[in-house]
Amino acid sequence: MGQPANQRRRMEGGRRAETNRPVRRAAGPDSDMYRKRPRSREEETGRRSDSKRQYDPGYDRARRRRRQLQRKRRNRRILLLVMMMAGLIFLVPRITVFVLDLSSGLRSWLTASATEKTDEGPDAHGDWQSRETVAADQVAALPQGNAGALLLDQLRQQYGGNPAAADILAHPENYPDDLLALLLKRPETLDFVRNYPQKKNVKEQVDLSGEIGEGIVPRLYQWDGRWGYDRYGDSIVALSGCGPTCLSMVALGLTKDTSADPGTVAALSEKNGYVTEVGTSWDLMTLGAKQLGLSGVELPLDEGRMAQALSEGCPIICSMRPGDFTDTGHFIVLTGYEEGAFTVNDPNSIDNSEKRWTYDEIQGQIKNLWAYSCAK
Repeated sequence: MGQPANQRRRMEGGRRAETNRPVRRAAGPDSDMYRKRPRSREEETGRRSDSKRQYDPGYDRARRRRRQLQRKRRNRRILLLVMMMAGLIFLVPRITVFVLDLSSGLRSWLTASATEKTDEGPDAHGDWQSRETVAADQVAALPQGNAGALLLDQLRQQYGGNPAAADILAHPENYPDDLLALLLKRPETLDFVRNYPQKKNVKEQVDLSGEIGEGIVPRLYQWDGRWGYDRYGDSIVALSGCGPTCLSMVALGLTKDTSADPGTVAALSEKNGYVTEVGTSWDLMTLGAKQLGLSGVELPLDEGRMAQALSEGCPIICSMRPGDFTDTGHFIVLTGYEEGAFTVNDPNSIDNSEKRWTYDEIQGQIKNLWAYSCAK
């Protein structure tokens, strides 16, 4: 019997499908089953990078060097930032102090410049005007009331428990800033500074007969109340009169003329034009000395020559650079030489005057020097 038509067709279709199906071959190296799907660009790039990192030593060293350079740059930036912060912390307080001092000094200078100056010349005999004839209105009127906050704080710290400084701390406006700065640096000037408001216009009679001795150069200080308040240029002898005070010491020691006190020598210097904007001219040490009966001769900066002059009784005045004796400029007197050291009369410091100084300590600070004897 024959099969149904539909069943017969299904069987024939199945045989036909099996006949057309490709025969599976044995797997070989070129077979499709060994083929991998194509990689994407990202995967391919990553694979190559991984391959270089794994198999290329040069690439690995270059990468390490790049990272080291990056770390060094980062560390340098951090170090620079730290140094800048430390510099700011260090400089800001000092810049503040400098600006305050500069503004205070500028105000003082402007005030002093506005003050009318009245200078008297030599009298008809060609001599200088003596200190007793200087009018009271010519006493230096220094600018007052401009003391900076830092200066006052330092004074309070140093003299807060001292009853003698109570008036100064209570009324700092009555004292020039330069005078307060002197007090801060030289505690021995306390009495002089304290009496400034009462004695700045008072002229005292000076008797130096007790300072005279054979072969002795007396030790005088420019801030002595007997002459320290006297006018000298735009300032007073206490602040700017180191030159006249040194020449006065030499004149008293050699000529024994008690009228040649520092106030009188300051008047001589001022009336003859030996006072400049920056201090005392060197002409006072030679030309001015002649008017006091002295002969001043410049010496070379040589220890042997200096020691010889002192041994012959010729005191030496030295013009000093900034250093142990001054922050700007100063004059001192060398009075003797013993056992390799000089004795010094510093008109602005008791401590310096009581110390002995070797040549090596002072030679680099000396700008010029003069040896003195009585004029013939």
